[in-house]
Amino acid sequence: MLTRCGMPVPRHISDDGDIHLMPGFEEYQAGDLSDDEYIAAMARHIGGISLEDAMRVHRSMIIEPYPGVAEIVGELNEAGIVTGCLSNTNAPHWEDLAESGRFPAIDAMKVKLGSHMIGAAKPDPRAFHAFESACGCRPAEILLFDDSALNCEAARKLGWQALRIDPTSSPADQIREALRGIIGDPVSNSAQSG
Repeated sequence: MLTRCGMPVPRHISDDGDIHLMPGFEEYQAGDLSDDEYIAAMARHIGGISLEDAMRVHRSMIIEPYPGVAEIVGELNEAGIVTGCLSNTNAPHWEDLAESGRFPAIDAMKVKLGSHMIGAAKPDPRAFHAFESACGCRPAEILLFDDSALNCEAARKLGWQALRIDPTSSPADQIREALRGIIGDPVSNSAQSG
């Protein structure tokens, strides 16, 4: 992240390290810290940067959409399947993910919840229950795609179907493969039922 922002990486920080290790990050995702509190903590943790630079580093975590996922969401929507996003996130990232138009898959989803909005982050059961309420679905009707094995395990314990997605290996291909095994081809199914 620091490298993407053109900043030097201090010795005590790994530029490609897990941001979840940043002091206060988990609390921020759950809505327990304000933007100002978190950004100040990040600036202190990195050291020698301004609050503005800390926010720039924070915003640089969100890079780009996964190719092909927006098309899948569109196909599911056309087939009448409720699509949704339950993201462990925060207000600046949510602005980019769900409000900027830069992520068409999320734009097209019917139900959108960020952890900072509901005061609970996955794998906390409260996050999953908030999503169930928002989409009006029973747990067994929900299929979660997530890059966290811990989140998938927590979802399964609550009766959801869940599949861990490897973000380094074509998420769209993994999602399509899983959907074929569960619901078949959404486009063919909607054409047959319509």
